[in-house]
Amino acid sequence: MLKQNRENRLVACLVCWKCHGRAGPNHYTLKDGGAVCGMCGDKNPLANLHKLPLGEVTAEHEIVLNFGPDTHKKNGAIKVHALHVDCKTVLSHWQSVESLETLRKMVRYLGATDEQMASFEDGLRRWGQGSVHMRLLPNRRNLLRIDYSRL
Repeated sequence: MLKQNRENRLVACLVCWKCHGRAGPNHYTLKDGGAVCGMCGDKNPLANLHKLPLGEVTAEHEIVLNFGPDTHKKNGAIKVHALHVDCKTVLSHWQSVESLETLRKMVRYLGATDEQMASFEDGLRRWGQGSVHMRLLPNRRNLLRIDYSRL
């Protein structure tokens, strides 16, 4: 009976104001009247602790990552943003990434599998832009500035 209710159990989750990540209960520490994020090490006020269902904090999410050249910058920058799997709901605003290598590291860090990375590289090689379905791992920095309430 307890295992069925475990995913609905509310736990304290830190929404970091520096890295915008959602740190589960084992990924932050309470120290000196604040909560220290385990991902970026920044001290947050206790008001950034929110009660969220355990299943929402620890679940992997599928998104669509759109990418293309940033026409406003001439140094080879790439623009990226995230969409819901339905391809209608915008999860984040467009943001610029300085280089392709940084974008590759970011996509790998967020949780892309080898097949998803191959699809990403294929779109990049063929067109220089595109979209790729990828998964987001829990307890990672929110590099794409995703609005988790829309997932």
